[in-house]
Amino acid sequence: MRRARIHAYGYKRQLFALELRFLPWILLSRLPAIYQDLVYLLPAYARAYGLNWTLSLPAIPLSPLGQTAVFDLFHLAVALLYLPAFTVVQASYYDTAKETNPIPQPPRLPEE
Repeated sequence: MRRARIHAYGYKRQLFALELRFLPWILLSRLPAIYQDLVYLLPAYARAYGLNWTLSLPAIPLSPLGQTAVFDLFHLAVALLYLPAFTVVQASYYDTAKETNPIPQPPRLPEE
């Protein structure tokens, strides 16, 4: 962990920008869960706090267990598309950082 932190020194902004490029994929994979929250969770919270929540989105005609299974399968399918690319890009980033920012070696003692 310490070694990765040393290699990433000076490259954290680039790593952050690199990870932001995958944000649309992450949001796409969570889209069904966001929809479920808008349909079920937020109106329940609004009623609990006495607010008038009127959002006319159609409910999904599945049981809660079926919805969870379908949403998780969708998340898995999208994740299978972007996670390998994300992992390769991160590994490439750390390889580049390691080459350009090596760990300083302690001075060698003269041999007697």
